[in-house]
Amino acid sequence: MNIWIVTTGSSDVQLKSDESWHDWYDRSSVKRNCENLPFKPIQILEDSDEPYRISPRVLGKVYEAQPEEVWQYLEFPLLRQFTTQLQGNKVTKVYLLVTDQTEKFNEEREDRRCPYWQDTCELQPILERYFKEQDEFRDVELIPIYLSPEKNKPGLDDWNHVLGIVRTAFSEEIKLEPDTVYVSHQAGTPAISSAVQFMSLARFGERVKFLVSNEYEKKPLDPIDSSEYLKGIKFEQAKALLSNHDYAGVELLVKDYLDFETQILLDAAIQWNFAKFDDFAKMVLQHPDGNLVEKVNDRTKKENWWWTAYEEGYLAVVRLDQKNTVEAMFHSFRAVEGLIREWAVWKYQPQIRDSNPNQPRTLYFHDENINMSTQLRYWFDRFFNKNHSNVGLFGEPLFELLKASLSPGRWHNNSDIKTVAKITKEERNSIFHQLRGLREPELFAAWDTDHAEDWEKRVLSCLIFISEQDPDFDLSRELPLKEVSLISHVHKELKNAIAPNNFP
Repeated sequence: MNIWIVTTGSSDVQLKSDESWHDWYDRSSVKRNCENLPFKPIQILEDSDEPYRISPRVLGKVYEAQPEEVWQYLEFPLLRQFTTQLQGNKVTKVYLLVTDQTEKFNEEREDRRCPYWQDTCELQPILERYFKEQDEFRDVELIPIYLSPEKNKPGLDDWNHVLGIVRTAFSEEIKLEPDTVYVSHQAGTPAISSAVQFMSLARFGERVKFLVSNEYEKKPLDPIDSSEYLKGIKFEQAKALLSNHDYAGVELLVKDYLDFETQILLDAAIQWNFAKFDDFAKMVLQHPDGNLVEKVNDRTKKENWWWTAYEEGYLAVVRLDQKNTVEAMFHSFRAVEGLIREWAVWKYQPQIRDSNPNQPRTLYFHDENINMSTQLRYWFDRFFNKNHSNVGLFGEPLFELLKASLSPGRWHNNSDIKTVAKITKEERNSIFHQLRGLREPELFAAWDTDHAEDWEKRVLSCLIFISEQDPDFDLSRELPLKEVSLISHVHKELKNAIAPNNFP
């Protein structure tokens, strides 16, 4: 089943001649019903073969008064081309978009420049007769759709408002799911034309074919497949999703248009968004860009046991940008606590293993093959689990292990790590044992900060403290975690690839 959506305007119904116009217009009550305004047909080009145009509402009223006399003078330059072009395409329904701004312009009609006179609703009987006289369209169901702005709302030349009107009209009037949707959108205001294009693509996607015509050469052009229109719209939408780090949403929109290299980056970024940083890195290593691969290889080598914590920290920043404060709290604390766990595995590898079969993912510290300092022995005895002869590496014991392993001066002179161990850890436990939301001020307060910049810098400061790294991390930057994350390089490449002008 195929349908045709037709916009209408002053170019759809024209006059072959103006010789009888004054008699028609002055006859009966037509002129009086048109506020006695001096309407007359005009030629766009002064040429004897050029048809005449007249305000559609006026033409409709003149036709209503003397239909048979007027009919023989009517010309349908666009519709005639399109109906000829669609012969054999088995169109079963024609949706005719006509305008009616009666309510909007109730008091401004004494000016013939008023948009009210350009309304096409009065042309409906003429258009219905035209379709009935075309052999292939005689049995087609003609369904008018009225575009009627309210009195105190913008008119049909307002782009934003018209989009809403057309969206509502499509939703209420077009209930079908046809095989092909032909759309002729050249008539009507630019706002209507744009809205019809957009809503047709949004509703029917690649089933749309646009009918276009060169009116002055009197010939139709080949139908424009919707794929190029749709691709452009999808990439514009994808750009917005990309700016919000919604990589899965980007893939859903533009997967069919991506080259192999871009798909690798997008798949990797999706894994990053799931906090699967090892999988993220492995996927990026498949990319042919040698510089990008070198960055990943350099960051992820075995001695850089700390690298995933920086990705986790930046993921927290992204979640805050997305206004997801609960996950921002989760990932920021997880970055610090998780890095302490990675540090413990790196520093005490012979003593740490998953020794509880009931909790195979929990690591435990065992006092085997080690000469413990006084501080470390005190820590072990304090948190010792008599049933398992070990210490579980989570929560307070994990923080205290870091503290016991460092010189007292290093720990006590760093306000950031002390804040997390004393305040953030407790706030985290309280927040994650409640079924409620989390406001931004509460997130910042849990880290003893007042705003996002200080919160981010505190997270990064803790990561640097734990990893004992001194790379070129510039804490004065506005978004320091972005600068040190691998995803920032991938995101930059994706941003360049997703730009619509890269996909002609």
